[in-house]
Amino acid sequence: MPRLLAVDLDGTLLDETSHVTPRVAEAVDRARRRGVIVVICSGRRYRSMRPFLQTLSLTGYAVAQNGAVIREAAGDRSVACSPMDGGLFREILAAAPVEECPAIAHVDDYAAGLDFVYEGGRRGSPGYERYVGANAATSRPVERLRAFRHPRLIQVCWWDTVERLLAVDAAVGERVG
Repeated sequence: MPRLLAVDLDGTLLDETSHVTPRVAEAVDRARRRGVIVVICSGRRYRSMRPFLQTLSLTGYAVAQNGAVIREAAGDRSVACSPMDGGLFREILAAAPVEECPAIAHVDDYAAGLDFVYEGGRRGSPGYERYVGANAATSRPVERLRAFRHPRLIQVCWWDTVERLLAVDAAVGERVG
C-alpha cells in the first residue's frame, strides 16, 4: 500500500471542464481513509489550487508553481520556497522581447494577498489581458518589471500567441541557456 500519492490537477484530478468529479472525490477520500497522504502538485499558483484542496478536504501539503512553492493547506502556511535568483530574473527579461510580449513575475506572498506583478500601462495579448484582469485582486502593477525586487520571486512567464512564445523561448534560450 502506498503511503504517499502525489497527483496533478489539470488532466488528472480535474475533468475537461476543470471540475472534480464525484468519482475522483471518492477515490481521493478512499485513499485518505486508508492512511495515504494525498499531495496535490501543479504548475498553478497556490491560490488557484486552494478551491480544489477544499473540495477534496485536503489539509496537508500542496506543491505549486511547478515545484517552486510548497504550502500546508491547513494554515495556508509556506513550508518551502525556491526563489529565483534576481540576476537570472533580470537576465531573462533582458533577453526576452518584452516590448512585444509583456511578462508577469510570480511571487510567493500569499499572506499579503500578492501572487504576481506586471508592468502597468503595458498592453498584451487578449490572454494576458484576461489573466491580469481576472486576477486584479491578487496582482499589482509595477513601473518597470526589470527593476522589481522581491525575496520570494519564483517565476517569470508570458501569455501570448504560440508564435510569440516560441520567439521568447528562443531569445531567452540563446542568451541564458
